Amino acid sequence: MLGRVREIANGSGNADMIQDLSDLSVLGKSNTKELNEVKFKLAKLDTAANLSNTMAELLAKANGAILENSSAKLVRDKAFTHLKEAIDEVRDAGKYVFKDQPERFRGYTSRYYKR
Repeated sequence: MLGRVREIANGSGNADMIQDLSDLSVLGKSNTKELNEVKFKLAKLDTAANLSNTMAELLAKANGAILENSSAKLVRDKAFTHLKEAIDEVRDAGKYVFKDQPERFRGYTSRYYKR
């Protein structure tokens, strides 16, 4: 059991901490006899489970808010869109210009769209 506790303690970050609280609660509830012998307050196991659930919800909301409101994400998405439009224009022009040269024409087509 101590090995399992050490394994749970490894890791870092918010998601790991939330998972650790949940794992410790489950481990403790499955070993109540041993915890009672050392006079551990079993109510702490319920507190850990509740905190784990609450923090998981908060982390999900925070991650969603960060992704939705991120100006870096907005700039990235706009840059991708402009790049995609430019590549499509070059491909279309290349297909027209090199329609009689199969070696060159091949470089302006997409194997993905051919499927």
